[in-house]
Amino acid sequence: MQIEILAFYGSSRRDSLNQKLLDIAVLGALEAGAQIAKIPGRRSK
Repeated sequence: MQIEILAFYGSSRRDSLNQKLLDIAVLGALEAGAQIAKIPGRRSK
């Protein structure tokens, strides 16, 4: 059974901690064989 994950984060600031943590989680899921769809957050004005 293929695991599918929708990964999204709320902040699109440069060097966002949320984005860094999500990237680590996504990498682990990919290494475990998951299929990932990553959606970036909206840009702040």
